Amino acid sequence: MVETTDEVKQQVREVEERMVETTDEVKQQVKEVEERMVETTDEVKQQVKEVEERMVETTDEVKQQVKEVEERMVETTGEVKQQVKEVEERMVETTDEVKQQVKEVEERMVETTDEVKQQVKQV
Repeated sequence: MVETTDEVKQQVREVEERMVETTDEVKQQVKEVEERMVETTDEVKQQVKEVEERMVETTDEVKQQVKEVEERMVETTGEVKQQVKEVEERMVETTDEVKQQVKEVEERMVETTDEVKQQVKQV
């Protein structure tokens, strides 16, 4: 029985040693997993940072494009205003020409009326 007890004690000691070794291995594995989690977290943080930077760049690009479109709209508005001004000037010129033509026609009508009166008087 003493031998058996000694054997059992030896086996218990071996099991305890294996448990300690296993515990150390598990601790080491947990440590490695935690380190990988930290690395992964850092990678994710870096990726998030890069995505945010690209979003800012994209936002800046969109703002620049909007600014350019607004500038072109202002230019186009300016061009349209200039064209409207030119059309209005031509309308005024045309109106003045028409008034002049009407005046000339009226004068010819008066002359013709005077001629007709003169002819009637002669008859």
